[in-house]
Amino acid sequence: MALDRGVLLKKHTFFDYGCGYGMDIEALSGLGFEATGWDPAFRPDVEKQESDVVNLGYVLNVIEEPSERIAALQGSFSLTKRALIVSTLVTGQETDAHSRPYRDGFITKAKTFQKFCAPGELESLIESNLQAEAITLSLGMCIVFKDPGETEVFQASRNRRRIDWTEVSTQLKFSSPASRECRKVDRYELNRELLDSFWQCLLDLGRAPEVGEFERLSEVRRTGGGLNKAVALVVQNNGEHLWSIARKAREEDVLVYLAMTHFRKRFLRREIPLRIKNDIKAFFGDLNRAKEKAKDILFAAGDCGEVELAVEDLPFGVFDREEMQFTFHHSLLDKLPPVLRVYVQCGAVRYGNPEEADLIKIHVRSGKLTFLHYDDFEENSEPTLLTRIKINLRNQFVQVFDHSEERQPLLNKKRFS
Repeated sequence: MALDRGVLLKKHTFFDYGCGYGMDIEALSGLGFEATGWDPAFRPDVEKQESDVVNLGYVLNVIEEPSERIAALQGSFSLTKRALIVSTLVTGQETDAHSRPYRDGFITKAKTFQKFCAPGELESLIESNLQAEAITLSLGMCIVFKDPGETEVFQASRNRRRIDWTEVSTQLKFSSPASRECRKVDRYELNRELLDSFWQCLLDLGRAPEVGEFERLSEVRRTGGGLNKAVALVVQNNGEHLWSIARKAREEDVLVYLAMTHFRKRFLRREIPLRIKNDIKAFFGDLNRAKEKAKDILFAAGDCGEVELAVEDLPFGVFDREEMQFTFHHSLLDKLPPVLRVYVQCGAVRYGNPEEADLIKIHVRSGKLTFLHYDDFEENSEPTLLTRIKINLRNQFVQVFDHSEERQPLLNKKRFS
């Protein structure tokens, strides 16, 4: 997860707090990372080292004494210069081996202790003892940044869509400029490499860049006769429609990000990333106006009538009108309208990354959300259901259902794409 989300890079040092036999250390070292770790049983003589990224993986759940769990949590956090990743087992992952209750967990058949955290329990433990925001990456997995600014950048990145502008442009099939615009096109052709690069920047931002957001901004100003004229020239050459799509997409991303800040205890406007501040200024004028629009979307996500209207117009997924459930493949998340993106993100507060699920089901009337995991979904023509995670958005209650023994096949999976 740390590698996939860009939290752990080759330039970072890594320390595994409670590393067991050190298999993760060995694997990361083999990939070229600077990694080491300590364990009270298997590597007690290794010195605990301050590192950029510290991992506390499946340690808290084997500690019987609550005060010792807190000490391990605080001790691991004290070592990190950048980020701490904490993983535990969660309620719903119990097996037949966990049949003898003991304190707040179980004694296993191997005579070891095992605790299963209820959804939200790990987040509360972290925030009450570290005075830092816990970001849920997956069930039972959180990341905590030392710098609140990094927390904000990470949160903002989760709500920023990845758009293939080449594909979108091809779909729109723009025609070449009219002959009366030949003089402008000639100027574009003379500076194509620069202006093509500037166009990609415009699509990524959805607005004109501020100082520091495009390295060759001064060249663009000179070539275009000013920033506004340069934007007009590039948009005219590449297509107004695509430019409108880019502006709308980034405006929606900001609104989704701001809508989700209502669920965070430690959100401070001064810690909003500079890029988002620039977005807010360009799209809404000021933060208060943007927050009001975001709040409207958040409340719409809690209105079953608004959710139903948003679902009805979608050209993908499966809408079961009888059950009032809309199910779709996770790859379509970025194509959802803002109200449905917020709906899904409300579930992600407890679940983590929605893209981990194969299918996502929106319960239109009941305010619930289900994440479905299948056996090799992409390769199997009829994958079988493994796990179903249902979240009640109104009270954040999470249920985990194991279907691995039932062999429920999914028929005609292409319907959901």
